[in-house]
Amino acid sequence: MAAITNRTDATIDLEEQEKVIKKEICIEVENGSIANRPMNENYEDGFVPEETLPDPEDGMRCVIVPELVSMTKYLFDNYRLVMYSHLNRSLRNGKLAGMTGCRILDRVINRNVCRFSHVTYWRIDREDFIADVDVTLNLTTDKGPLRWTGYITLWFDLNAPAGKGSCHIEEMGSDYDRPDRNLVMLSPFLVPYFNSGQLDVAAEDIWADHLPEALGDKDMRAAKVLAKKMGLAIEYRPLYKKRDTDSILFFESGSVLVKQEDADDDSMPREVLIPANTILINSNIIKTDYSAFNIYHECFHNEYHYLFYWLQNVANNGVMNNDVQNIRTKEILVAKDEKVNNPVYWMEKQANRGAYGLMMPVRDMQERIRIYGEKTKWCRHPGVKYQQIGKAIASELHLPHFRVRARMIQLGHVYAKGALNYVDRHMIEAFCFDSEAWREERHTFIVDQSAVRRLCEKDPNFKKMIESGQFIYADGHVVRNEPRFVRRGVQGLMLTGWANKHVDRCCLRFEKHFVQKNAGLYVFGRMNYDADYVKQTMFYLEDEINRKAMNELEAEEAYIDQFPVGFRDAFNKLRNQNGISLEKMAEELDMSYTTLCRWLDQPQGKITIDFLMMVTLVLKLPDWLSELLFDRAYLRFSRSNKRHHALKYIQRVMWMDGIEKANAYLREKGMEPLMI
Repeated sequence: MAAITNRTDATIDLEEQEKVIKKEICIEVENGSIANRPMNENYEDGFVPEETLPDPEDGMRCVIVPELVSMTKYLFDNYRLVMYSHLNRSLRNGKLAGMTGCRILDRVINRNVCRFSHVTYWRIDREDFIADVDVTLNLTTDKGPLRWTGYITLWFDLNAPAGKGSCHIEEMGSDYDRPDRNLVMLSPFLVPYFNSGQLDVAAEDIWADHLPEALGDKDMRAAKVLAKKMGLAIEYRPLYKKRDTDSILFFESGSVLVKQEDADDDSMPREVLIPANTILINSNIIKTDYSAFNIYHECFHNEYHYLFYWLQNVANNGVMNNDVQNIRTKEILVAKDEKVNNPVYWMEKQANRGAYGLMMPVRDMQERIRIYGEKTKWCRHPGVKYQQIGKAIASELHLPHFRVRARMIQLGHVYAKGALNYVDRHMIEAFCFDSEAWREERHTFIVDQSAVRRLCEKDPNFKKMIESGQFIYADGHVVRNEPRFVRRGVQGLMLTGWANKHVDRCCLRFEKHFVQKNAGLYVFGRMNYDADYVKQTMFYLEDEINRKAMNELEAEEAYIDQFPVGFRDAFNKLRNQNGISLEKMAEELDMSYTTLCRWLDQPQGKITIDFLMMVTLVLKLPDWLSELLFDRAYLRFSRSNKRHHALKYIQRVMWMDGIEKANAYLREKGMEPLMI
């Protein structure tokens, strides 16, 4: 299957999956498929030209979604009468009366008295799952009207004759008898709900089931061996005009078009039959010696996404294509911030993380990081340390640097972002940063020269900044053009020792944007420098810069030195710089003017983290200035508090978005909104 984005450090958020997938339970379907898309960043030369991107209405974006059948639709289309029959048998044999504790006077249970309100799906194994159907009955009894709520459990066994599998009712009970399912929950499209940690465990489970010795012995971990143990064959074919496909998993036999030997893409292709249970590697893109990741990717799909394939196949009368490029899709307009239901996207994300989990199992990898970390006694900063750790692990496991770097980041080692970075095929010097300055995956301090040229072409402000000589390109970064930050090295311009340890203080931060290319593939499409951050920082520092002819960093240091020590004075300084009166500030914070004045006079016990977050969002304070205001209130975020982690994210990433969007983010994460 396909890689989703070039985010090798992406995490899978269980809450996010549940919210976006459960929004749309029943979708009409024609076709479905499973195939692998390249996980690299490239679209031609690595950039998606602006003219290829959709141009939707203001505030909207255009996305491609697959047209799929949900299990809920399939279940009620095919088994509604089975459930009614079971309910009526339970009525006639007295089982329902026993569950309700009443004599039921209804003669039949039909849609007039019965409602199926929700279905929850649970994975048993690769070919078995159960569906808990919530049932509400409005009954007439000898004791009067009765509203009974319960469930019916259907067991689906796909390893049954005729291709459709079998289904039988396993049990029925009242709500208070509902069992706790110690199973993996499935989406309505039978895709497992996994978070990042669960994906790592799922990958280890594959090894444990098929080759358990490999978990403790790196020499036994081989992608081709695992595929064989799982009953999968591997073929290498030069696919005809399939530049977006790295590999395809054939659950059933099918045919593909391949290029004639030594022929170009315009020559007549030939058709080749591929047997069922085969991983097909596109040898135009992936060489045999470098196909392990793709094989692992398909092995994960085979174990955990067969249920999805079966559903789309059986719902379409056995007509199911193995190649995702043939999936039927449609374009829809959605709000820019709206999450879109796309099961193919989630499967690709899961298979990418699962492939890393198979290649570098979590417990083995964490132990190697620990061991090599202990051997690395002294380094000038964590970036250098993780570069040494990563090189040692890559050498020992015979893996590319970028795979090891990505896995270290996945496992929570944020400083690995400064290690093993290649720009224009050259490894740049390991660097370091404030860990909180680079938590967000869309941010980066690394950029190649071609991206800088493109930014100059499309962004006049960025071009002016570069041409002024204020910033200069050096070793994969755009850095302040001053002797204390940039030096000349053997291979060109490099960062100084101080700058190398503090890239977030002296280098421009960029934002990576991903655009959709098909239903399961997102590629790196745009990179912008963080203009809002620069603009807002300059707003607070321009007086220092103009009055004392300082550069931005000197002005920031001077601003911090002169910043009021008392909270009220600090608050008023920032408010006055923004030209906001106390009355207006109270209105923005949804509190009375007198209450705000009283709190400022006596801040102890009144000024909370929520209050400060709302103030920083109203004033649109960059993170360094927000942290300064927190310092004056003697308040800190707790590292062990999940909500504080979310607030820290808002402070770092959503500081320009306002209170309403910050609260929407908190609610999405199942947390209390900001309140005074």
